[in-house]
Amino acid sequence: MDHRPLVSVIIPVFNGAAYIASAIRSVLAQKFRDFELIVVDNRSDDGTVEIVRRFDDPRIRLHAEAVHLSIYENFNRAAACARGEFLKFLCADDELAPAHLSTLLPVLQAQPGVSLATSSRLRIDERGRPAGVLLFPHRRGLIGAGDCYRYVAEFGNFIGEPTATLMRKADFDRHQGFSPRYRQVGDLDLWCRLLSEGCLHYHPEALARIRSHCKQLTRLHSRQPEIWIRDEILFFQRLTPLFLNVELPGIARKRLLKLFTARMLRTGIMSYAGSPRQLVRAAGHLANLLPRSAVLAGVFENGRKIAALAGRPILRGVKRAAPGNGTSQRAPG
Repeated sequence: MDHRPLVSVIIPVFNGAAYIASAIRSVLAQKFRDFELIVVDNRSDDGTVEIVRRFDDPRIRLHAEAVHLSIYENFNRAAACARGEFLKFLCADDELAPAHLSTLLPVLQAQPGVSLATSSRLRIDERGRPAGVLLFPHRRGLIGAGDCYRYVAEFGNFIGEPTATLMRKADFDRHQGFSPRYRQVGDLDLWCRLLSEGCLHYHPEALARIRSHCKQLTRLHSRQPEIWIRDEILFFQRLTPLFLNVELPGIARKRLLKLFTARMLRTGIMSYAGSPRQLVRAAGHLANLLPRSAVLAGVFENGRKIAALAGRPILRGVKRAAPGNGTSQRAPG
């Protein structure tokens, strides 16, 4: 009878010949050993498959797609091949620290209320040299769903890339995985859906190495603003109901809504300023999905941040709202 590994490490890849060997070696170097490694090739034509086949390890399985899929379709197809209880995604140009699985896995095993585990990330360059740590400084350890949504509302994807996270396969399947409607922020969409049922565990040590290089998909997409515009609008449409329905006292919910609206306004101005038509479209979505009071609160919140950055006091005569009772720690403004 075949052994069912506890963890399925999944590497979806397309034309990843430059870094796929480093990614695989980082998995084989894990202190925790009860895993399978599934590499799902998305019709590469740069020799990626040949590189994977050079590794002689029974835990490695290679699956080649018959047709080219979108990025998140390939992630979902890879997850469907997994036999483990836990899912560990690894982008083909990234690497895992040796203690990644041995550190995050015990958290999920010991705490059923944790839906997602993640960590800080070490940014590396094309040659693998350290280029700084991606660390969320405001919290560590267990973070409840309400606070997670508040941080996402204000800071964006503080949770990290798929390479940083570990989750249960049952949870992934129940939420139907990544939405293929996205091209860029499908990971954050899934993180928020997972956290609707549990907490996040954030480990402060950098357990993942995220590579930055000229052919990185994120960098390529940054040259195509229409991708970011479409994804941000879609994320806003899909996640606003989830953010509004989170179980928080009324004042905390208002603060959450204010921070989310303020971030969306900032994103809209920065992302869509060069495209008046898309800017109007984004503003229309804001107006349709949020009450006018929330939009006005978001405008004021951005004004407060600008004033703080400029070293100016908050507008006189305006009473500052007290922190929400439902938040365990207030993020700096």
